[in-house]
Amino acid sequence: MILKNLGDKRRLIIFTASRSERGLLEPIIRRCNAEPTLDTTVHTLDPKASLTYIKDDIQKTLSLVKPDVALVPCDRREMVPAAALCQTANIPVFHLYAGVGVTDTVDDEYRYLISLHSAVLLCESLAAKKRLIQRDGFTNKIIHVVGCTHFDDLTVDESLCPKHTYDLILVNPSSSKAETIKNLCEVIQWFNPSIHNIFIGPNEDPFSEEIN
Repeated sequence: MILKNLGDKRRLIIFTASRSERGLLEPIIRRCNAEPTLDTTVHTLDPKASLTYIKDDIQKTLSLVKPDVALVPCDRREMVPAAALCQTANIPVFHLYAGVGVTDTVDDEYRYLISLHSAVLLCESLAAKKRLIQRDGFTNKIIHVVGCTHFDDLTVDESLCPKHTYDLILVNPSSSKAETIKNLCEVIQWFNPSIHNIFIGPNEDPFSEEIN
């Protein structure tokens, strides 16, 4: 773990907001809590709050925790002020899942802004590292390929799986307009009615209600 190379015991703050982020962060949180050189605080932001509220919440938390380093994940809008305010306070930011390629969403822009405020970029793959260097112009020395946490500590409860054939479907609501999302869901149900379609619940992005 790169954080272990910081030396003496450090105060670490990990920011999270949506459930998708929290799932990716859980393996890291468990390991950080077990690491004797780290004093770890996990702070959850409200993804539905205004940016003014989020900014005030972050500033208050930073003044209370006084972290030495911050871990800011992914590409959510509420993570942009977290990274920016930490940088302003001279708190080094580690950006987790930097360089991931997304199209047709604002996620790419948010992720890029978070990386701009970060001292260390943590990538899941060599492709992400290459993207950061060639497309975004970041220097190689601040980029580390650390893999992904998607399936760390994963256990599968097969008793919850249907016994019949099914298709598992996940639609990112921020990828399209509301009408496109609605039409897509209808087409999937119509295209193969003999197979049970299971939709994974969407995140809090706009138009998620169309999937629900």
